[in-house]
Formats: sequence, C-alpha cells, structure tokens
Amino acid sequence: MTPDLTVRDVSEALATTPETVRVLIRDGLLIDAYRLHGDRGPWRVPASALDVYRERQALSDPWVRTRTRNA
Repeated sequence: MTPDLTVRDVSEALATTPETVRVLIRDGLLIDAYRLHGDRGPWRVPASALDVYRERQALSDPWVRTRTRNA
C-alpha cells in the first residue's frame, strides 16, 4: 500500500502551487483528504483522490477528449 501524498507531492504532480492544492482540498475537489493530528496537522491526500481528480479534469476538458481520441 502506498502512503498518502503530502500537499507538496500533489502540487508537484499537478504542476501547481501548494496553496492551490489547499484550495482544491478546501473546495472538496480532492476527496478524502484529511489532516494528521486533528485540525492543525498537515494535510494528506490519498493517491486515489489524485487519480479521481485527474479523471474528472480530463472529462471536463473537451481538448483532452479530442487529443485522446485522435492520438
């Protein structure tokens, strides 16, 4: 079983900033994200949540579907 991802791990995977990842968590777009040690601990994101987010983004971007279909 792979360990859950840190905010930094997710930001690197998505080529964005850690603050943007925190916004995605706060907006509920990275499902099942949780904090270690209660309300003040660092965030952790299950790898499966990152996969779901990427799939949803691909489905909502018409250019991704076009590129995939024509590839």
